[in-house]
Amino acid sequence: MITLLRTRQLDQIWGLGPRRIGEIEVALVFVGLPRDHGGPLNGNQ
Repeated sequence: MITLLRTRQLDQIWGLGPRRIGEIEVALVFVGLPRDHGGPLNGNQ
């Protein structure tokens, strides 16, 4: 899942929409995963 997050492909997982992807991103940042500085991880701007 980390690879999908970093390559902005979480939306390829069936059943994940923007809200759930956002929740995953927040949880991973909360536990210390560094965030890319190139904008939102899920590609939505």
